[in-house]
Amino acid sequence: MELREMLELKEKYMKQAREIVDKAEAEGRSMVDRERQAYENFLDQATELKGKIEAEKKFIEEQRTAASIEQAKSLHKGIALRNTDKISDRLQLSQEEKNIAAGFDMGKAIRGMVTGNWADAEYERRTMSVGTPAAGGYLIPSPVAALVLDAARNKSACIGLGAMTVPMTTSTLTMAKVDADPSVYWRAENDAITEDANMALGAMAFEAQALGCLVRTSIELIEDAPNAGELIMSAISGALGAELDRVALVGNGTTEPKGLFLTSNVGAVSMGTDGGVLVGYSKFVEAAQKVLEGNGTPTGFVFAPRTWAALENSLSGEGQFIMMPPGLSGMQFKVSNQIPVDQTQGDADNASCIFCGGWENLYFGIRTQVVLEASRVGDTDAFSKMQVLIRGYLRADVKVARPNQFAVVKGIIPSVG
Repeated sequence: MELREMLELKEKYMKQAREIVDKAEAEGRSMVDRERQAYENFLDQATELKGKIEAEKKFIEEQRTAASIEQAKSLHKGIALRNTDKISDRLQLSQEEKNIAAGFDMGKAIRGMVTGNWADAEYERRTMSVGTPAAGGYLIPSPVAALVLDAARNKSACIGLGAMTVPMTTSTLTMAKVDADPSVYWRAENDAITEDANMALGAMAFEAQALGCLVRTSIELIEDAPNAGELIMSAISGALGAELDRVALVGNGTTEPKGLFLTSNVGAVSMGTDGGVLVGYSKFVEAAQKVLEGNGTPTGFVFAPRTWAALENSLSGEGQFIMMPPGLSGMQFKVSNQIPVDQTQGDADNASCIFCGGWENLYFGIRTQVVLEASRVGDTDAFSKMQVLIRGYLRADVKVARPNQFAVVKGIIPSVG
């Protein structure tokens, strides 16, 4: 008998036992011997099923854990995911796990976590692994977590430009990278091939760090709005994706992974000692040149909305809009709110930057797990105002394989007036 059938049968026995008690109470009497015997029989059968259910749950959890480990291992055998690949497609899912992904309702799961009422979300409750029940922590099933991670990746401008994703099976992972390209030589007949002394291999050591999002909402909204949970999860996924972008570009390298802006050997194009106003595409061409000189292929740029506006409004000396050079026309241009506009360049404190690169050399290492937690007592305000705090987090790291195949235009300041 399958778990679902046992759960339904146990509930049936419990319901029949309650009906006997309710009938006797409604008639203002005690149960007669026949009723008492039937009542005890139903309870005995329910108790027997309870033991079988607990054993089946334990077995399913052990199987799921073993399967998750094997799935994670199969995700990367030296293979990273491109922006067109999906973590969910790479998982070797059984038919049961595909059914989990298809039937799981994130909105119901969040509502159950917050309210404690799983009446219409028994399926979600049973398929979520409990981490720390006292804190309300739940490990999202791996087929569903993959969909959440893909949703976060879809929000990333860097991944959209071609940055790679490496699923991590553990908290650390080491991958090889090329630090210097080899040299090749022509040879005459009967001469020995000159041995290369230039190529150097290095290591990218990923160490997964926690990346979380904490949102606050009212308990009434979760209870009354059927789409609230789904919207909250969508917002969390988007926020996680945007933060992956920020740290990949300008991460400080101390409390978070180091981004391209602070990475050594990334090409630099300066707008001047105290910064300068961006006019036209000349600095884009200079940045692309830096990437080409590093034996890279520039595939695109990412910059702040303010920089986008300055570029779109660029006028020539004759008052005409400046056209894009043909050499840039095949590249992607992405806009991201994660790029600051308050950087320091000399005396300027309102500078921004542009990133250019062969984006396949930027790697996101991501653990294939997502955890959700909910608390009504996260702080005094939450309790007194009948609010709930919902936290979702994953663990990730960012590494640059070929820094010299990226370039940053630094010191872009706004025009005056």
